[in-house]
Amino acid sequence: MKRKMSVIILMVIVVSLMSGFVYANDEVSTLYKLKLLAGDGTGFNLEGQLKRSDAAAFIVKFIGKNEYIKANGYKYNDTYFADVDKNEWYAPYIGYLVSKGVVEGYEDGTFKPDKSVSEKAFIKMALVGLGYEYNKDFDWNTLYTKAYEVGIVDDINYTVKEDDNLNYNRGSVVNVIYSALDKYIKNENKTVVQRLVDEKVVTLSIVEDLNLIKNDELITTINSISVLSQTNIKVMLNEEVVSCKLEVTDSNGSQLLISEKTINGNEINITTEEQAENEKYTVKLIDVKDSEDFIISLLEKDFTSNDIAVIESQFFEIAKVIALNNREVEVTFTHPVDESAIQALLYSIKQSNVELISGNSQTMSITTNTGNDNSVKIWLNNDALESGKDYIIDISCDLTSKYTVYLNKGEGQSFAFTGTDVEPEKLKLDKIKVLSDDYIRLTFNKPLDNDSALNETNYSMDDLDSSTGDYNQSYDVKFTGSGDLLNRQIDVKFLNMKKGHDYELEIDDLKDIYDYDELDNYEKEFSCDYSNDSDDAVVEFEFAMAENEKMVNLYFTEELSELSENAYITISGETIIRKVLNEEKPYILTLILSSKFTESETEDIRIVSGIYDINENRVETEMKFEDVKGSSKNLSDAKISKADFISEDKIKVEFNRSINTTSSDNKDDYVLEYEDDENDNHKITADKVLFITDKILILTFDTVEDIDEYELIVTDLFDIFSYKTEEINETLNIIK
Repeated sequence: MKRKMSVIILMVIVVSLMSGFVYANDEVSTLYKLKLLAGDGTGFNLEGQLKRSDAAAFIVKFIGKNEYIKANGYKYNDTYFADVDKNEWYAPYIGYLVSKGVVEGYEDGTFKPDKSVSEKAFIKMALVGLGYEYNKDFDWNTLYTKAYEVGIVDDINYTVKEDDNLNYNRGSVVNVIYSALDKYIKNENKTVVQRLVDEKVVTLSIVEDLNLIKNDELITTINSISVLSQTNIKVMLNEEVVSCKLEVTDSNGSQLLISEKTINGNEINITTEEQAENEKYTVKLIDVKDSEDFIISLLEKDFTSNDIAVIESQFFEIAKVIALNNREVEVTFTHPVDESAIQALLYSIKQSNVELISGNSQTMSITTNTGNDNSVKIWLNNDALESGKDYIIDISCDLTSKYTVYLNKGEGQSFAFTGTDVEPEKLKLDKIKVLSDDYIRLTFNKPLDNDSALNETNYSMDDLDSSTGDYNQSYDVKFTGSGDLLNRQIDVKFLNMKKGHDYELEIDDLKDIYDYDELDNYEKEFSCDYSNDSDDAVVEFEFAMAENEKMVNLYFTEELSELSENAYITISGETIIRKVLNEEKPYILTLILSSKFTESETEDIRIVSGIYDINENRVETEMKFEDVKGSSKNLSDAKISKADFISEDKIKVEFNRSINTTSSDNKDDYVLEYEDDENDNHKITADKVLFITDKILILTFDTVEDIDEYELIVTDLFDIFSYKTEEINETLNIIK
């Protein structure tokens, strides 16, 4: 999730007694009108500190129970705290909060009502007032992080802040309570403001006048659930959502273990533990928040699992095969594949051992643009599968994985699957998002043909608010999607779009990846509505954090181009020797330092120039982040995190961090050592060294004996810092 840091500037309040109060900011005025903040006729004393007794009264008002305490205070007067006289005005407030588990006393049996409340103590009370449970949803060490996640504080430094603030003033209390007004109460489909209305603290007309309540014009619902495998399901919603909790339960109410959840617009991809064959399950989406921050407390929908065979292996084999529709079959392998896998001659489809479809360019179209490095999709150009019929896909022994391993030890492989009568989707434009005054982002429901998608002449638009109907032809088109959006998302450049104007986009001759369907003379209206303050408008420097004593990660609000690795960046007191963009999370730029940056040091980071967004647009604004703290974590030696035989002569080696592939490609530095039956030692030097990435290495050996145990010895391994690890020993068990 990308978060954008904002700063609330608390102005000094100047209050005078005229025909009422004069307010210096909206926060104070709003809380006063909501009866959450009271003045004393001369001011609000925002620079002063809040007593624990006053804090208790503040929280009771916050949860809408002030009038209840006035009428029923006698029930809570006796608090059993030695220093809380039951006749004191604050006694019932403290007693009520104690009964609800919001506040606690001290171990000596006192409450210390006149002691100033600290920042941690007040934020704890505010979180509990929002329905979060102390020691379950958060504790004393994590409450700052929880407060940032919930949104009652908005400075990202709270995610790393630890120390309590004993000089916490009333102005900071105002900021926290004001920030909480539009936040949803846990397990309730209402905000704090809505609770105040329900408790009759204020009227609906007052909060509407204050613009604190919005109407949800589109209620979130579940459209469908697709079973992709025995462990993967896709939930389709009727609108985009930004967050939710979820459960998957069987017919007995037992929950399945969920290992991964990915939210992508109106799609939620869920990975669970293995589902039983033909079992009924229920998906429960809890606290579903849409893009306008409306929350639905619970959505439920049932589905029935499928019997889809899934193979797991270190060797190169077929993992699973599934018919996506009656024209398209997805084959997933245990290894990643490359472009060599798109040769149609490698595939054929059989039924009862009789070949139905022989693979060639006329009968099949193959693509690796699936969003999964381990799979291909096969499109049947002329044929259609039948529902419920059993088929076999036969794949040639000539297919090799990205690791240069032949399929099924060079024997080829067959795999059974079941047909379906589901028709392929027609190509459609799912979404238009305006990124700036010269870029729009188009998202489609299926992958696009490369040539037609990148043809600039296929996109144009008319300005509907111009008296002359200005025509605008696109100037640049780029694929920008990854993962599930690979080849489905493009950014199109138009010059001089005017903010607030309505436009009509026209798309011509745009084909899907199989040339099955196209958009031609397609027109769609949209409004050029974007904000320079939105996450999509510009790249901004979000925060910086030292990963260890030699690496500092810079976090940005948007994904960056690799051109940003050449940016002009300075750290006071440190020398940067390299800048590396994170491939998996391209909104993180890592600075590699020449000397140690320890936790006792704090330095300023200044980004002078050279940051480029994903569209390779240069970010002109200079950025700065002050007082970045170093790290006590030492930079350890590069290590092997995992090593396995992936064929009879190849070993896949995974390292714990990026390796200098140029300095570490000497095959003499990689040796297999083993002991024979007569206890004699033998060594085999690698015949070939192939880095797939800077963390994954494939070693090939000419001859590997039928020995149960080997020791892999790696010498002179250089990481990306050019630090050398002298020797690594890793014991392997060979799989026969």
